[in-house]
Amino acid sequence: MAALKDYTDLCLNLSPNSLDCIMKPSDMGARIDSTLEVISNQLLQIGSTLARTRNRLVTPLHKLPEEILSEILMNVTFDIGYSESSIKQDLCLIYRRLYGLLSVCSTWRDIIVTRGAFWSVIPIVENPSMNKIGSFELSIHRARGSKRHLVAVAESPETFRDLIQALTKYGPHIDTINLNIGDHRVIVEAIELLLHHDTAKPLAELSVQSIYANNAPDWLPSYDDYVIPLDYAHQSSFVSLLGTLTVFRISGAHFHWETMAFSTRLVELEIENITLGYDHEIEPFLQALCSASELRDLRITTMDTFFIPDLMDDIELSSPVVFPRLQSLHVQDVFFNTLRLLLAMIAPGSHCLSLFLGPPSLLNNLKELDFFMEPHPEHEFRSVDIGNLCKILKQVSVHTLMLSGAGGKWLTGDMLRQLMEAVPTLKILKIHNWDFNRTVWTSLKRPMIDEGNPQERSFPALETIQLSKATILVKKGFQDMVASHPLRRIALGGTSRVASSDEIKQGPLEKRSSMVRWLRYNVPEFCLFDSRYHPPEFQPGRWPL
Repeated sequence: MAALKDYTDLCLNLSPNSLDCIMKPSDMGARIDSTLEVISNQLLQIGSTLARTRNRLVTPLHKLPEEILSEILMNVTFDIGYSESSIKQDLCLIYRRLYGLLSVCSTWRDIIVTRGAFWSVIPIVENPSMNKIGSFELSIHRARGSKRHLVAVAESPETFRDLIQALTKYGPHIDTINLNIGDHRVIVEAIELLLHHDTAKPLAELSVQSIYANNAPDWLPSYDDYVIPLDYAHQSSFVSLLGTLTVFRISGAHFHWETMAFSTRLVELEIENITLGYDHEIEPFLQALCSASELRDLRITTMDTFFIPDLMDDIELSSPVVFPRLQSLHVQDVFFNTLRLLLAMIAPGSHCLSLFLGPPSLLNNLKELDFFMEPHPEHEFRSVDIGNLCKILKQVSVHTLMLSGAGGKWLTGDMLRQLMEAVPTLKILKIHNWDFNRTVWTSLKRPMIDEGNPQERSFPALETIQLSKATILVKKGFQDMVASHPLRRIALGGTSRVASSDEIKQGPLEKRSSMVRWLRYNVPEFCLFDSRYHPPEFQPGRWPL
């Protein structure tokens, strides 16, 4: 500081008269201009350096170890939560956060730019806000040293081109691939590119979603609708690709399951929104799945098969398919004819069975064959009695049951009671978008039974109840229902009737309501949802990032 003061004093003592004998005024002016520029730049640099140093010294966040600060920034960047946003919106949100954090300070920027984990999600998506981020290649290069997760939402020629370029140039360096594609031909081309890659570094996860897949219940896939045709020349390469996977997810993408085989590496398999064919196709489908002998998690959602009444009795069930390592089996939104055979063909085990039942559970999906054994153009649904559904449920051990009223009020109080009596092993009940009156509370109430008599244990002893977006029309009977079960947890959200000055109307359940206060006092764990909360398990078509 003393040197700076001395220099300032010398500058103040400068005058035209004092310089006459040294150099011309014009030359001195040029030198002063040059000196001013240098001093200004140095002062700016000194100021910014001192400011950064000050921030590091006095800001609490900068006192954290770099590893902890990095973990905090990672959580901020990748916290998606349980919103109803699309995968495209999730990608844009992640990168908006990432570039927002980059601009906060140099310390954060240094951490984010030098740590590949922040760039591990490689986005290929068409969105105006993403244009500012740069190409997917920037993320691929910055993700060095970390696993690379390619996520593509390709709905336009531009994103199709980017996807093919990424797979062609960088495919062998990508660890997981999540394809959300609007053109079936691009799905086929993308898979073919993967087949020609060097398998020295195997692909760990593959997710394929056909965004505009035909999901009409009367539709049958034709030759061109399959990703891999039956006469495919590189079938062995495709089987080799499947053999590298630990996770395989498909939605709306059709395969010939009788030609597929998995390896002991596969631990998670999700199949959604496909038409398998007629009921007899279920057996070869399950035989292909059981080749994954280490499979732990299996999810089957909206998988359609067709029922032929005259041939139903001719379907001979072989020995049930065994999944020795299976931990969880989830079956959702399938027709009764499909559910009946699925549950019968999968051998019982120690896995937890989760069922999501809806209106299709009480319908047979019929599509007759004509004289030439070709699919008849006419299609119909045939209703199934609740007793038939209960009959097949009694043959299995159901751990979790999910019911949704989004498709209409498809169960009466008496039908709900029969359903509960058919699943005595049930532990978790989740109901969404349902009207609750005294009849429903009574249907869910566990009767007083003699615990010493096994024959009377026909009603489940629930440990968890989750009611979301519930319309509570009558509260009476609710407390008796809750008290009848050995509950550990209740999660509740919705509306109940509240009295105003001139009318009775539905209002959101609030913390101070008598029902909520009673639950907090009488249930070990209670969670109050927002009245509009839509749990992720009840969100149709939500594809994981």
